[in-house]
Amino acid sequence: MTANVVSRARAVAVLLTAVYALAATMHAQNRRPDNTPVDDFAGYPALIEQYRNGQTKQAVEAVSGRTMFRIPDAIDDWLDQTIRERKVDLLRTALLLHTEAIFKDDRGGSLPNREIVRLLFKALAQDDKIDGFLQRWVLLWESFHQGMIFVLPRNSPDYLEMALLAEPQNADLLLAAGARHEMRWWKAGGNPQRDPAGRSSTDESLTKAIHYLRRSVAADAALAEARLRLAHVHLLAGEDAAAADDLRELSKLQVPVPLRYLALLFTGRLKERSGDRAGAIESYEAATKVVPLAQAARLALARIAFADGSRDDAARIATDAFRNTDSGSDPWWWYVHGLFWHLDYQLNALRTRVQVRTSAEVPR
Repeated sequence: MTANVVSRARAVAVLLTAVYALAATMHAQNRRPDNTPVDDFAGYPALIEQYRNGQTKQAVEAVSGRTMFRIPDAIDDWLDQTIRERKVDLLRTALLLHTEAIFKDDRGGSLPNREIVRLLFKALAQDDKIDGFLQRWVLLWESFHQGMIFVLPRNSPDYLEMALLAEPQNADLLLAAGARHEMRWWKAGGNPQRDPAGRSSTDESLTKAIHYLRRSVAADAALAEARLRLAHVHLLAGEDAAAADDLRELSKLQVPVPLRYLALLFTGRLKERSGDRAGAIESYEAATKVVPLAQAARLALARIAFADGSRDDAARIATDAFRNTDSGSDPWWWYVHGLFWHLDYQLNALRTRVQVRTSAEVPR
């Protein structure tokens, strides 16, 4: 029996050796579009130029988590030299390139890419100064991670917190912080469709969300999304009077269609909770006219009909709502992912800033 065990162990060892050898051969043959090995990166500056010249997909693939398992010496040397020489445009371009590589990786980005991003951010934020480019980059980074429900490696830097320390009155950064804590409330078990009975309005995540969103609208009263999110977290906290005030202030602003729809949705919920059934129906019906294919407002109408005992009407309304299966047509579904809906806009704005010759969407 012992001989059999030894024999099997040797067979397994031979098999593993063959597998590792095959993997090494395949990795050695893995090449970038310019035919240089992916683990060499001797032409790293040329790779950055490739990215700037519009070959973003190829450049991002070359430094993605699927091919980069460590920080190659060529990148390390380039970083040291470029940081010493303070070539800001090159540092910004490299930061954006490695950021896109992290976005491309379904696992949230390789640790080498995240380490390069950390080094580049530190180099660009000399003396804790956050310029306009870095502010927008922080918003891009936060948008992505809110969409990923904060999938971050342990001890990952909190770039939003750093940016807020440098720019504590920046309305957009404060909005991002408020949206982050609103999402954390949901992630911790909050249900945005449930009345807050049994939940304290001092819930830590909601308290922080209210804190940051109040500061955001104080810094920029015209920032409609901050006012909308403030109304919603007031609703979640059971502060209905404050939510009503927020929605009244929002109605004075020129807001895009998705925010107008959401404002009507939240107004309907507020009126429903106060017992104003007719007012709730009016708001939900108005929401269906703003975004005809949206589901949330129609389901709210179905809920009211069901509560009134009109089960046939409720079934008809709900069935009609589910005829549209494109969740992207309902702003509610992007709202619940925080600022993720800002991602493509922020990325394209940053690409323009560093003069990347493309307007393509994020490679995923």
